[in-house]
This record gives sequence, structure tokens and C-alpha cells, in this order.
Amino acid sequence: MMTAVNGYYENGVCVPTETLVLENKQRVIITVVDEPIAERKADKAAKIAELRSLCHPGKQVWTEDPAVCIRRMRDDDRI
Repeated sequence: MMTAVNGYYENGVCVPTETLVLENKQRVIITVVDEPIAERKADKAAKIAELRSLCHPGKQVWTEDPAVCIRRMRDDDRI
């Protein structure tokens, strides 16, 4: 069986970004990808901006005062 995980190289050490359960002296294959981490962070920022653009205010935005809503729910809850 072969498992692939993402990671990065820093200060002479390959660091996986996921938790691995490995035994001592277990054989591993290290593949170097020609993609610096800085580029991936830019992708992350673009994805966050895209998600935020999807969460724009519209008709479904809650405009009621939270205290008023809580009072109304308590009043409706009593018999």
C-alpha cells in the first residue's frame, strides 16, 4: 500500500502537513514538487475572497435585534 501526503521542506527537514503513523525505519519515497508554498498561499487567499463574495448580504440576512428575538421566543414558549 502507498499513501501520499502534502508537506514542505524547511531547515533540512521534510515536514508532512498531515499526521502519519509510521514505524521506525519504514521506507518512504520523497517527491519534490516545483511549487513554492508562497504560490499556494496566494491560491488560498483567492479561494477565501471567492467564498466571501458568495456570502453577500441579501434578503436572508437577519435584521431583527437579537434581544427582541429571544424575548419573542420566550413568550411563545410559555403555556
